[in-house]
Amino acid sequence: MVSRYRCPFKNLLILDFNTTCEENNYVYPTEIIQMSVSVLNIRDKLIREDQTFNRFVCPVINPVLSEYCARKTGIDQNSINTADTFPVVYDQFVAWLREHNFQQKSFAFVCEDHQTIWLIA
Repeated sequence: MVSRYRCPFKNLLILDFNTTCEENNYVYPTEIIQMSVSVLNIRDKLIREDQTFNRFVCPVINPVLSEYCARKTGIDQNSINTADTFPVVYDQFVAWLREHNFQQKSFAFVCEDHQTIWLIA
């Protein structure tokens, strides 16, 4: 007998964060420098390219990117210098959720690894 899993959500919101970093420094305080969200519509089995959220975030603890971080993330210093801080970007994200009518219990957040959700988000 074949069991078919039915996802209880209409959409999965795929979170992706880039953070500040330094090579071989594992106690470096990371800060979000880019927040991206893609929408996977479960029922239609497609990525909603018309519903994406992508913002750079200006870090406040370490506002200057290390050369390693810029190389690893592909984000340049000017992109974060002109970006809003996280509280502003978070408010923009909440407004984006409302604009696209993402209601409680109609979506779930997913991410590529446990570090993204537990340590960063």
